[in-house]
Amino acid sequence: MTDVRELARELADALAGSDEYQEYLELKEKISGDEKTKKLLLDYREKLMEARSKQIQGEELDEELEQELQEIQRYVELNKPVQEYMEAEHRINELVNELHQIIFSDLEIGLEDEPAGPEVQ
Repeated sequence: MTDVRELARELADALAGSDEYQEYLELKEKISGDEKTKKLLLDYREKLMEARSKQIQGEELDEELEQELQEIQRYVELNKPVQEYMEAEHRINELVNELHQIIFSDLEIGLEDEPAGPEVQ
């Protein structure tokens, strides 16, 4: 019988060795080594999370937050290392999501009459 955990470890090793992940790690190191660029990315994500949190809670974005987000987004769009990092991060997330879908696509989990939980994408 195949040990599923061992196969998962092999998959993790293959993912860690993939071109997508290696590129992501290189760009992550590049961003981490530049405090100004790293701060820009972290500030952008913080403002984005703040805005998304308000939207999820059904709150309107106040004008100050909107302006701050637009301003920092302009800087992010002009910063090539941040753009490259975010694109690489997106590619690795897409790959992980694709693997998740492949792994769970043929599995039947739960009862037939049970309300559906979050869909696997």
